[in-house]
Amino acid sequence: MTRYEEVRALVKDESLKVKDIVAQTGYNKGHVSRLRKESRLQKVIADAVAAEREACAKVCDKWEEALGKYYSKGLTALCAESIRARGCNHG
Repeated sequence: MTRYEEVRALVKDESLKVKDIVAQTGYNKGHVSRLRKESRLQKVIADAVAAEREACAKVCDKWEEALGKYYSKGLTALCAESIRARGCNHG
């Protein structure tokens, strides 16, 4: 693992303070602080995407409930499975 990769991993650990990461890696405090902010923003975005993906899958689930009595494992259930599976590849 390169020093840069180490810093990127450490900024994700909210239990560590910026000054501790600086001391451990020798990186500039301002740079570490910017990487921490970027990491937090990426997490907010990832959480929002995951929530939207689950909301879409739930719409498919509701359609499956309505149509399930007429079809066995219909398209809507497959859509919901596909939407949820996509989240597993990025998490």
